[in-house]
Amino acid sequence: MSTTVINAAADWRGALASGRPLPTVDANTERATTNGLAAAYNRFGVKRSAPGRLTLDAMNRAFLHNVAQAAGKQMDVTSMRSDDVTKALKSLRNDASKFLPGATVAFQGELEEVLGDLIRQERRVRDMKSLFAVDSTLSPGKREYKIRALFTAGNARVFREGIDIPMQSVSTQEESRPIRHVVAGFEQTFFDAQAGAHMDVDEFREKANEAAEQIEDLLDALWWQGSEADDIWGFMSAPYINRREVSGITFDEGDGTAATFDAMKNALNEIANFPSLSQSGQVGMIRRCIVGPRQKAQMSQVMHPEMPLTLEQAFLNGQPLLDRVEVSPGFQGRGPGGTDVMWCSSDASSDPRLVQPQGLTTLPLMQGPFGLSQRQAMYASTGGVRFTRLLGSVMGLLTFDYGG
Repeated sequence: MSTTVINAAADWRGALASGRPLPTVDANTERATTNGLAAAYNRFGVKRSAPGRLTLDAMNRAFLHNVAQAAGKQMDVTSMRSDDVTKALKSLRNDASKFLPGATVAFQGELEEVLGDLIRQERRVRDMKSLFAVDSTLSPGKREYKIRALFTAGNARVFREGIDIPMQSVSTQEESRPIRHVVAGFEQTFFDAQAGAHMDVDEFREKANEAAEQIEDLLDALWWQGSEADDIWGFMSAPYINRREVSGITFDEGDGTAATFDAMKNALNEIANFPSLSQSGQVGMIRRCIVGPRQKAQMSQVMHPEMPLTLEQAFLNGQPLLDRVEVSPGFQGRGPGGTDVMWCSSDASSDPRLVQPQGLTTLPLMQGPFGLSQRQAMYASTGGVRFTRLLGSVMGLLTFDYGG
């Protein structure tokens, strides 16, 4: 094939790729070869829509024929539909066109190194299981479970002759809670598995991992917020929890005063020393306190204006059984209107319990039609959260403005 024809082919290919007007074919090009492009477009019935210019369809067919011929392949371009010709041309790779100027023996993709590791998306932090105990004592086959509370009443008195001895009474109250199942699944075709193996990506395992992650994400969200539609109690929505809102206090580090600092400290203690922590009505003493990152950072950064004392240190000084303030991302902005949550408990481990009769379980693999696909489902069960002590903890909702 002559250099003139090669250049003409390059011009046509560039025009196709960029959408520029198609180049003209002059008489010199037609005379330069008897079996090159000119012969090809004549063979396919090329018609001129203007002097020296080919119709787009005819030029596409001529060009595609020469590409196939240069690659040593037979292609019946004459019988192809116009849209198929266009699709075939669009699929051509510039770096693989052997007859174009500047072409090399290697495809561009062969000169690229494909890294083995994959960049993965960040997932939401799941922290409920790391903060509270999982209650898996329930039988997996049960549809619901029952919570019972014992209430007592009575008194004692100093004995004297002729007095009645006080009698005590007990009563119980119970409430049934449903057990719900969280499900997810995936499908893998035989051909997708082949393609994944070629790319060195185990697509079956990746889909299985994603299904498991989605189930764990939803479980964590249900343990946090619950679901009114599914009648699931969550940490933030369960009844019988003491709640205490503290707001309206501003502390600006630029012009803060000792009185403002003390007001902040007293507000935190107001939550921690909530009288309901003790059944006797007296102020209880907390053994555990959890706040969000924003609250924790401010507690450790806000300093007393007249002494080297942080707000956190001042708070801990007033809680003799508490040695530290824990931090968890889930407590930040979780309350109503984006308020921060502060959790205080007189028991370091018991409440709340995350009810999970059945942990993450993979069901048997199911074959699709003709064995060309596989489906698999996973599930886990939850009964929301439950509390073992009605008066042992308090949830504080903080709307402090720490200023600059």
